[in-house]
Amino acid sequence: MGKPLTLTLMLGVVLTSGCTMAPTYERPVLPVDDAWPTSNAYPDRPALQEAELVSWQAFFKSPILSRLIQDSLANNRDLRVAVLNVEKTRAQYQIQWADLVPSIEAVGSLSRKGTPQNVNDGGTVRSTYTATVGITSYELDLFGRVRSLTENALETYFATREAQRAAHISLIAQVAQGYVDYLAQKKILYAVGIILEAQENAFKLVEARVSQGSASMADLESARGDIENARATVAQITTQLAQSVNALSLLVGKPLKESDLGSEDLDDGLVQEVLPVNLPSKVLLARPDVMQAEHTLRAAGANIGAARAAFFPTISLTGTAGFSSAELSSLFSSGSRLAWTLAPQINLPIFEGGRTVAGLEVAEADQKIAVADYEKAVQSAFQEVADNLAGVKGGKARDDAQKKRLAAYMRAYEIAKSRYAHGVASFTDVLVLQQTLLNASVEYVTGRVSYLKSLVTLYKALGGGLDKEEAPDKG
Repeated sequence: MGKPLTLTLMLGVVLTSGCTMAPTYERPVLPVDDAWPTSNAYPDRPALQEAELVSWQAFFKSPILSRLIQDSLANNRDLRVAVLNVEKTRAQYQIQWADLVPSIEAVGSLSRKGTPQNVNDGGTVRSTYTATVGITSYELDLFGRVRSLTENALETYFATREAQRAAHISLIAQVAQGYVDYLAQKKILYAVGIILEAQENAFKLVEARVSQGSASMADLESARGDIENARATVAQITTQLAQSVNALSLLVGKPLKESDLGSEDLDDGLVQEVLPVNLPSKVLLARPDVMQAEHTLRAAGANIGAARAAFFPTISLTGTAGFSSAELSSLFSSGSRLAWTLAPQINLPIFEGGRTVAGLEVAEADQKIAVADYEKAVQSAFQEVADNLAGVKGGKARDDAQKKRLAAYMRAYEIAKSRYAHGVASFTDVLVLQQTLLNASVEYVTGRVSYLKSLVTLYKALGGGLDKEEAPDKG
């Protein structure tokens, strides 16, 4: 925020700090527990203490992912719209703030009047020059109506700014999750490729054994069918991989190719896996979406002040003062004539068919709705954190178990291949373990993706993703 706008906002706060009829703001009591849930499903946490989330540059360890996030913050069109909405509401606040001060205009004019000869022997042309400075319809804000409307505009600006910050955090999380999806598709494609290569080698072995009479044609056709099934899976995963690149391109805001995404693996330690989960639940108050809901609540309270002020008279002033002269050169000399006008106006509502009363009822209902929306925002944020706390712990345990499971099936598959090659085991044993190994590979990747996404979402849910200069002040 630049210095001119900061000064404008400070002056606006001073001018709007007078008496209004808006209700005194009190933050609703948080409708959630002070601490996160505790049970076997959640990570063990020490006693609550002061802690901070790291910046997104420190949380995401992958240099490729960091570059994608940086590009998305610069190019993403949805984020660009959010930023422009902030600029728009800032301008709207400045327009509303202008009603607090008189609007002064300077006007200069020239009029000429000619008289024909048959009215006056020689005929005449008279010129009149005037210069005036005046106030155009300035409302004396005795009951705080204009101040309440200005406060509403200011809180609306703050709410829109928080919406932009929420979009910022959400975009970072979306890019990270999109990159994880891309790596998952790439890893599954690699696993299917390994199985396809193994199946093609097995087919050659079966074919040789059929020619020797030690294997049946049924074994050969079964091996052929498994190869075609694997090829179909490769085609499907290849399509999904291309689609994941397209999804990332949309988020990043510029075209991407697979070559732009490097050769990282899903197991390369993409994110920081230790988060300060010992934070109290009141940390949610700093989340941009919760702060947006609170500013909307404050704006609704200001609307009540404006609706209450509508029951009282409004007093407007219009006035001008200036000089009038027959000669331009003497317009501002001592011989010019002083010209002035003063037109105060008072409007007092007497009968409006219940319009004013209904307007107040609407404002009060909007304020109650805003309270419910704020409480719902806090509750939703609490649920999001709690869900992902459980997801991180369960995901880590599942990730470790599935990694060991995959390694065990890999060893069993190699043993089965060796036994079949030496005529000790049947080809059916090999086929079963091939499919089991493929399923275990896909399940491991799926579990790994779920775990990494839980980490990213927990980081986002705790309010992470803002640089230090973008983070809200504590208070």
